[in-house]
Amino acid sequence: MTVLVVDDERDVVEGFRMAFPEWEVRGAGSGAEALRVLESEPVDLVFLDVRLGREDGLSLLGRMKERRPELPCVMISAYGTVERAVEALRLGAVDFLEKPLSFEKVRIVAERTASEVFARRVVEQERERYALLGESEAVREVRRLIEKAARVEVPVLVTGESGTGKEHVARLVHLSSRRARGPLVALNCAAVPADLFESEIFGHEKGSFTGAERRRRGRIEEARGGTLFLDEVGELPASQQAKLLRVLETGEYYPVGAERPRRADVRVVCATNRDLEAMVREGSFRADLYYRLGVLRIHIPPLRERREDIPLLAQVFLRRVSEELGQERTFSREALSVLMEGEYPGNVRELQHLVWRAALLSEGPVIGPEVVGKVRDEGRKAFSDDLLFAPRPLGEARREFERAYIAYHLSRCGGNVSRTARELGMAPSNLMRRMRELGMR
Repeated sequence: MTVLVVDDERDVVEGFRMAFPEWEVRGAGSGAEALRVLESEPVDLVFLDVRLGREDGLSLLGRMKERRPELPCVMISAYGTVERAVEALRLGAVDFLEKPLSFEKVRIVAERTASEVFARRVVEQERERYALLGESEAVREVRRLIEKAARVEVPVLVTGESGTGKEHVARLVHLSSRRARGPLVALNCAAVPADLFESEIFGHEKGSFTGAERRRRGRIEEARGGTLFLDEVGELPASQQAKLLRVLETGEYYPVGAERPRRADVRVVCATNRDLEAMVREGSFRADLYYRLGVLRIHIPPLRERREDIPLLAQVFLRRVSEELGQERTFSREALSVLMEGEYPGNVRELQHLVWRAALLSEGPVIGPEVVGKVRDEGRKAFSDDLLFAPRPLGEARREFERAYIAYHLSRCGGNVSRTARELGMAPSNLMRRMRELGMR
């Protein structure tokens, strides 16, 4: 950890160096020198004297915060008063220590601050990792809505086709909020059987039903202090919609078998690729729950409606693939043109998979239009006459057709098994079982 000690008494700076040899201690005897250090070195923590000769340390604190708002600063002074301490905290100081300094107290403050600095850096790295790619007006609007969602503690509903990045946006909402250091706990509503949903989300007490041999925490409790992400909320069983509504309205819930309610300290973010308004009209989704969930709505447009983002997305995906393969790959201008012509029913996820396949198939460092075209047409070729009518045992042909048929619709649905199952008119569990039988999982 790099610590900047701003004090016009050199003995104080040397005292820090002797007391904390494990730190990189930088000293500054004036405001101008301190600002120069801040501009040239990655300082993690500042100890700042209230009096620097004729300079006012509190004024310098304000200037430091203007340059580095996130930088933790601890004020130190031999002339400590309640008024000065309050003013320092108002200006952004994290603590106020009196001279002569107790280095035990200094260490406690530093360790607490270091923990906070580390947590903040982890959040910043996660934000960079999940940064929303694209410069289209549609993507800018999504970014603006994420910033709005970060400033208010209300439920958020993220909508969009499969593969557009709804979970990605939900994670950014979490990472941009005051709950960013808390957990993000996800639950796919379509993957939980209706009779187990209540236990899954609310938890259960020991002995509450046959087989409940011990208490189990639910997802709401796991997400305490953070965000609960309910994916595919349109698949929520009608019997459970009222119970989720109660949590949103009262902030309380009952684990299965519990006699007293528990407080739900979570922010709820939901996502769906279904038309919830139409479901409300049909009576399959509660209107009151829909309005509660959609206090703030973020719609992610399909990739075909923001084609100008395709080159940037493709190049970022290709750079990641190149790093993993340890082989440099680039797209030719013609290849990028071919990519921009695609319809991408599976949206960003489909484009990402296409880039992966193109990188693996390319024999040279430059991926040309012929490779991109070949990969793009794979789905169409799966249903060619060569596949359908090539001489072979009927059982083998049927199996091959079924594999290709399921693979095609999975690609259309961006790999979403639940949506694919709906399109094929079967239960998700049956589709998963058939995919395993066909060697697809």
